Amino acid sequence: MVETVELTSLDSIDNFIHQNKFSFLYISRPDCGVCHAVLPQLRELLDKFPHIKLGYI
Repeated sequence: MVETVELTSLDSIDNFIHQNKFSFLYISRPDCGVCHAVLPQLRELLDKFPHIKLGYI
């Protein structure tokens, strides 16, 4: 399964974007059931595209 990088600050988000040619930022809230349900499906999909790096906000 694709590695997820947790991003907790604007600097870490900016660094993640600049360090990866293709980056996908997934924005979620702790109490969002839909966000938590979709994340595993997204990880599975991104397994097919290893050049895209997943950042979790």
